[in-house]
Amino acid sequence: MSSLNQIMLIGNLGKDPEILQTTELGSFVRIVLATNRKFKTKTGEVREDTQWHTVYLNYALGKVAATILKKGAKIFVSGELRTRDWQSKSGQVHRLSAVYAREMKFLCIKPREAEDVLESSEEESAYEKAKREIDQALSRRSDEEMSL
Repeated sequence: MSSLNQIMLIGNLGKDPEILQTTELGSFVRIVLATNRKFKTKTGEVREDTQWHTVYLNYALGKVAATILKKGAKIFVSGELRTRDWQSKSGQVHRLSAVYAREMKFLCIKPREAEDVLESSEEESAYEKAKREIDQALSRRSDEEMSL
Protein backbone atom coordinates (compact mmCIF):
# COMPACT_ATOMS: atom_id res chain seq x y z
CA MET A 1 0.00 0.00 0.00
CA SER A 2 1.30 3.47 -0.85
CA SER A 3 1.60 6.26 1.68
CA LEU A 4 0.47 9.86 1.82
CA ASN A 5 2.34 12.88 3.15
CA GLN A 6 0.17 15.93 2.61
CA ILE A 7 -0.54 18.97 4.73
CA MET A 8 -2.96 21.82 4.03
CA LEU A 9 -2.90 25.06 6.01
CA ILE A 10 -4.82 28.31 5.96
CA GLY A 11 -3.32 31.07 8.03
CA ASN A 12 -1.65 34.46 8.21
CA LEU A 13 1.97 35.35 7.56
CA GLY A 14 3.80 36.12 10.81
CA LYS A 15 6.42 38.19 8.98
CA ASP A 16 7.42 39.16 5.46
CA PRO A 17 8.74 36.32 3.22
CA GLU A 18 12.51 35.70 3.39
CA ILE A 19 14.50 34.88 0.25
CA LEU A 20 17.19 32.33 1.12
CA GLN A 21 20.13 31.26 -1.03
CA THR A 22 21.59 27.78 -1.31
CA THR A 23 24.23 26.33 -3.57
CA GLU A 24 23.00 22.86 -4.53
CA LEU A 25 19.23 23.41 -4.42
CA GLY A 26 19.07 26.91 -5.85
CA SER A 27 17.14 29.70 -4.17
CA PHE A 28 14.02 29.29 -2.09
CA VAL A 29 11.73 31.39 0.09
CA ARG A 30 10.80 30.80 3.72
CA ILE A 31 7.54 32.02 5.20
CA VAL A 32 6.20 31.68 8.73
CA LEU A 33 2.49 30.92 8.87
CA ALA A 34 0.24 31.23 11.93
CA THR A 35 -2.87 29.08 12.28
CA ASN A 36 -5.39 29.73 15.04
CA ARG A 37 -7.99 27.64 16.79
CA LYS A 38 -10.52 28.76 19.36
CA PHE A 39 -11.80 26.41 22.02
CA LYS A 40 -13.67 26.41 25.32
CA THR A 41 -12.12 25.17 28.54
CA LYS A 42 -14.03 23.03 31.03
CA THR A 43 -14.97 26.24 32.84
CA GLY A 44 -16.45 27.74 29.65
CA GLU A 45 -13.64 30.21 29.07
CA VAL A 46 -12.89 30.80 25.38
CA ARG A 47 -9.20 30.50 24.55
CA GLU A 48 -7.20 30.73 21.38
CA ASP A 49 -4.28 28.52 20.42
CA THR A 50 -1.82 29.75 17.77
CA GLN A 51 0.49 27.32 16.00
CA TRP A 52 3.46 28.58 13.98
CA HIS A 53 4.53 26.73 10.83
CA THR A 54 7.71 27.15 8.83
CA VAL A 55 6.95 26.82 5.11
CA TYR A 56 9.50 26.61 2.29
CA LEU A 57 8.57 27.60 -1.26
CA ASN A 58 10.64 26.80 -4.32
CA TYR A 59 11.96 29.90 -6.03
CA ALA A 60 9.33 30.02 -8.78
CA LEU A 61 6.48 29.96 -6.25
CA GLY A 62 8.43 31.90 -3.66
CA LYS A 63 9.37 34.69 -6.06
CA VAL A 64 5.68 35.54 -6.49
CA ALA A 65 5.12 35.35 -2.72
CA ALA A 66 8.14 37.52 -1.93
CA THR A 67 7.02 40.12 -4.47
CA ILE A 68 3.43 40.43 -3.26
CA LEU A 69 2.94 39.11 0.27
CA LYS A 70 3.51 41.02 3.50
CA LYS A 71 3.10 40.19 7.16
CA GLY A 72 -0.57 39.53 7.94
CA ALA A 73 -1.58 38.23 4.49
CA LYS A 74 -3.94 35.23 4.60
CA ILE A 75 -2.91 32.32 2.37
CA PHE A 76 -3.61 28.66 1.66
CA VAL A 77 -0.62 26.33 1.43
CA SER A 78 -0.56 22.67 0.42
CA GLY A 79 2.52 20.48 0.49
CA GLU A 80 4.35 17.81 2.42
CA LEU A 81 5.69 17.74 5.95
CA ARG A 82 9.41 17.07 6.27
CA THR A 83 11.39 16.61 9.46
CA ARG A 84 15.13 16.79 9.85
CA ASP A 85 17.39 16.28 12.84
CA TRP A 86 20.72 17.91 13.54
CA GLN A 87 23.17 18.00 16.37
CA SER A 88 24.45 21.25 17.91
CA LYS A 89 28.07 21.81 18.89
CA SER A 90 27.10 21.02 22.49
CA GLY A 91 25.85 17.58 21.38
CA GLN A 92 22.14 18.32 21.80
CA VAL A 93 19.91 16.80 19.10
CA HIS A 94 17.39 19.20 17.55
CA ARG A 95 14.42 18.42 15.34
CA LEU A 96 12.77 20.73 12.84
CA SER A 97 9.53 20.03 11.02
CA ALA A 98 8.62 22.22 8.07
CA VAL A 99 6.17 22.28 5.20
CA TYR A 100 7.59 22.04 1.68
CA ALA A 101 4.86 23.72 -0.36
CA ARG A 102 3.64 22.50 -3.71
CA GLU A 103 0.74 24.95 -3.99
CA MET A 104 -0.09 28.36 -2.57
CA LYS A 105 -3.16 30.56 -2.98
CA PHE A 106 -3.59 34.14 -1.84
CA LEU A 107 -6.80 34.52 0.16
CA CYS A 108 -6.50 38.07 1.45
CA ILE A 109 -3.59 40.35 0.68
CA LYS A 110 -2.65 43.40 2.71
CA PRO A 111 -1.30 46.11 0.42
CA ARG A 112 2.43 46.78 0.66
CA GLU A 113 1.98 50.52 1.24
CA ALA A 114 -1.32 52.25 2.02
CA GLU A 115 -0.55 55.15 -0.34
CA ASP A 116 0.26 52.71 -3.18
CA VAL A 117 -3.27 51.33 -3.11
CA LEU A 118 -4.73 54.57 -4.41
CA GLU A 119 -1.89 55.39 -6.81
CA SER A 120 -4.04 55.44 -9.93
CA SER A 121 -6.44 58.26 -10.68
CA GLU A 122 -9.27 55.72 -10.83
CA GLU A 123 -8.67 54.78 -7.18
CA GLU A 124 -7.96 51.14 -7.88
CA SER A 125 -9.04 48.93 -4.95
CA ALA A 126 -6.49 46.93 -2.96
CA TYR A 127 -8.02 43.74 -4.35
CA GLU A 128 -7.75 44.93 -7.96
CA LYS A 129 -4.17 46.11 -7.42
CA ALA A 130 -3.14 42.79 -5.82
CA LYS A 131 -4.87 40.80 -8.57
CA ARG A 132 -3.06 42.84 -11.24
CA GLU A 133 0.30 42.35 -9.47
CA ILE A 134 -0.29 38.60 -9.19
CA ASP A 135 -1.26 38.34 -12.86
CA GLN A 136 1.85 40.30 -13.90
CA ALA A 137 4.16 38.19 -11.70
CA LEU A 138 2.65 34.94 -12.99
CA SER A 139 2.89 36.03 -16.62
CA ARG A 140 6.57 36.99 -16.11
CA ARG A 141 7.13 33.57 -14.52
CA SER A 142 5.50 31.71 -17.41
CA ASP A 143 7.48 33.83 -19.92
CA GLU A 144 10.72 32.92 -18.10
CA GLU A 145 9.81 29.21 -18.10
CA MET A 146 9.01 29.32 -21.83
CA SER A 147 12.36 30.91 -22.64
CA LEU A 148 14.22 28.03 -20.93
